[in-house]
Amino acid sequence: VAILVFGVYSYQRLPIEQMPDVDFPVVAVVVSYPGASPESVEADIVEPIEEAVNTIAGLDSIQSTAQSGQAMVLMIFDLEQNSQQMAQEVRDKIDPIKADLPDNAGDPRVLRFDPSALPVLSLAVSSSTLSDRDLTALTEDIIVKRLSNISGVGSASVVGGVPRQLNIQIDPDRLTAFNISPSAVISALQSSNRDLSAGSITEGSIVQSIQVLGRLENQEDFYDIIVGNQGGQPVTLRDVATIEDGTGEASSLAILNGERALAIDILKTQGANTVGVAEAIRHTIDGLLTGELANAGVNIEVVVDNAKPVEDSFHAVQNMLIEGALLAVVIVFLFLNSWRSTVITGLTLPISIIGTMVALN
Repeated sequence: VAILVFGVYSYQRLPIEQMPDVDFPVVAVVVSYPGASPESVEADIVEPIEEAVNTIAGLDSIQSTAQSGQAMVLMIFDLEQNSQQMAQEVRDKIDPIKADLPDNAGDPRVLRFDPSALPVLSLAVSSSTLSDRDLTALTEDIIVKRLSNISGVGSASVVGGVPRQLNIQIDPDRLTAFNISPSAVISALQSSNRDLSAGSITEGSIVQSIQVLGRLENQEDFYDIIVGNQGGQPVTLRDVATIEDGTGEASSLAILNGERALAIDILKTQGANTVGVAEAIRHTIDGLLTGELANAGVNIEVVVDNAKPVEDSFHAVQNMLIEGALLAVVIVFLFLNSWRSTVITGLTLPISIIGTMVALN
């Protein structure tokens, strides 16, 4: 009985994955170099990085790619090496040479290959009634938050979103009339729309930081920003510009059936049950479509389901275990022609398999 209880408990807690949890010691360094030719990227970026990391112990091979505006150096280490430790050693080797890289080159990014970083599910969100900006806001405020709260979900990121943006249209004639430069307007906006640190207060062993909240929340508040002076009178943004509630530039693009849509890539936490997380996500989507989003005119589709092969393999293993146990029982009965031996075999097989789950967990 104890074996059955502990075995069933361990079976329910076993993570289900397509592949075992293997650490691949592969580290990549990516550096952007805008406007540079592949030859310049190779000479100024790739070669210094290769010389710096070539002395790391356990390094098996280096593969470098130099293309217009970007460089990538891929390092493959021996399998017994730890990828996190190797990534840290790569950072330690690259830090001293950052000052030698070209001034307009970006900071080197050290990336570690992680198979669990692949999305469990990719969703497509579309609507025939909402604008791109409103659909983005609804997706980020409702759908992503609900998905992120699911146990086992590490992150849910939106692809193809269009953010809200206030566009300030400056009138050049008014700027000239008030003798104000565009840079003065930009400086006034930057200084008036930020939080400021006001020091700290110490009371005994407690230190309390003070911050002045200065970020503007409403569109009308921007009109009251003082951008200059004319004849001793303040000149506000209302006097020289108009503000329209618009959209920002999209940094990514998602297409569904030839039309623009939003995509949500969902990553699970390390060690989480892929099948269980996928089922919880589907259940949450069904709840959203029949609840909060029932009248919103929003459609959510699963376009990539990396949990499906895992589920198929899991069910195949279950069927094989059952078929194997039944065949073993039938063979024992046919060869021994004894009900007693058959019953003992039929009880021993599931107990031994369930008991094995304790060791696996």
